[in-house]
Amino acid sequence: MGRVKSFKNGICLYETLLNGDDVHSSKAALIVGYVRLTRPLGSFLIGLATFLGQAVALEGLPLLSVAVFPFLASFFITASSFAFNDYFDFEIDRINRPDRPIPSGIISRRTALYSSIIFALLGFSFALTTNIKAFLVFSIAFFLSVVYSIYGKAYGFLGNAIVAFCVSTAFLFGALSTTASISYVVFSFSYSASFLT
Repeated sequence: MGRVKSFKNGICLYETLLNGDDVHSSKAALIVGYVRLTRPLGSFLIGLATFLGQAVALEGLPLLSVAVFPFLASFFITASSFAFNDYFDFEIDRINRPDRPIPSGIISRRTALYSSIIFALLGFSFALTTNIKAFLVFSIAFFLSVVYSIYGKAYGFLGNAIVAFCVSTAFLFGALSTTASISYVVFSFSYSASFLT
């Protein structure tokens, strides 16, 4: 019976994550809130872009010991950016997206901000294991993501350009974390990715 109940709870959580239905009455409300706040799929894809940047630069798959910290750096800094963006978009989301974690009351603005800071610290901690060039690109990308959250959305094309640049730097960061240099192939790959954003 215990296993059946656990299975049913898992199904309920899955349906809640997909549909966002009745999250306040669910025991998984806080988990659902954090999933929506940090968009783990989006964070994973940026981590994957970092991994691909490494693979292109090395012309082969990097060792796990080489890949894991840059991947985690990109994952957590992206989660931080998502949370920070929701923190600043509170007033907009309250009108246009009242189901978002902060305006719906699942997560407070203060918690979102603290979460963003913690994720950023984790991201920078992992990025410090790379090298100065990779860390510099990583820092610039994070700075621009903050600028976008505060000012970018008001400037249309400029805001979109910032987002595209931040996505493309994931490839550059990955390449620099392994070779400390950017080849023409890596640059072309990164440049092309910016237009797919």
